[in-house]
Amino acid sequence: MPTEADQSFADAVIRLRLADESHVGECLKTVADGGSPSLSQVMIERGLLSREEAGRAMTASDAPHCAGEGPVRMGPDADDSGPVITGYEVLAKLGEGGMGTVWKARQTSLNRLVAIKILPPVLSANEKFITRFRREALATARLNHPHIVSAIDVGVEKPDDGPEIHYFVMEYVDGESLEDVIERAGKLTPERTVETVTAVAKALDHAWSNAGIVHRDVKPGNILISRAGAVKLADMGLARSAWEDANLTSTGLAIGTPHYASPEQAQGKAEI
Repeated sequence: MPTEADQSFADAVIRLRLADESHVGECLKTVADGGSPSLSQVMIERGLLSREEAGRAMTASDAPHCAGEGPVRMGPDADDSGPVITGYEVLAKLGEGGMGTVWKARQTSLNRLVAIKILPPVLSANEKFITRFRREALATARLNHPHIVSAIDVGVEKPDDGPEIHYFVMEYVDGESLEDVIERAGKLTPERTVETVTAVAKALDHAWSNAGIVHRDVKPGNILISRAGAVKLADMGLARSAWEDANLTSTGLAIGTPHYASPEQAQGKAEI
């Protein structure tokens, strides 16, 4: 389980711009799952921090660094039973990453299937993570395009016991990611490649032309293919408006997925 020291260490790493928030979130999840005894250890093992950088973050951290202090409680989504969210019937887990777990659910008022992203409990106490999580919902809500996953709702569930549950409800795409398709098939046909790239390009053009938004994390894992063959761009978690507050994305901090990031993004430049 992550401790108070782990959370404080995570805050220091982000404050010092030593690692991307999404990577910190993934490592916190590893600690929560019992894959490592501490956040600093797993980040060093994965090459995200050098021992010197870990030492800097440790020094800058506000919490005492003693194993076992201040365990963070896991919310209802810590197991496969799913979270309890008013107005929705959670059915099954679809996937998870550093910035959230996605569940298949039914919106009871309209009797329709939706996908709900839940911010991990270990990150729910951090205002920066909450701000970025809500920004994804707001960025998606501003867009209306057949090749972009639609936003439906965003909110906070406050259970009688346990941490708050921050959630984002999206259109449910019955299918799989392009990454899964490539892993299974090996490669796409030229015709399917052109069709998929064209759809994503149209989605990106719509986001920029209508809302001044740059996605910044376009990769096979964020492109969904429905059973009917429809292409949908998802995960606006790193999207940025040309006019938004620059404090949400610090200059000099490289974000995104390394293998798919543009050169200026990898260099941590503000203008992408």
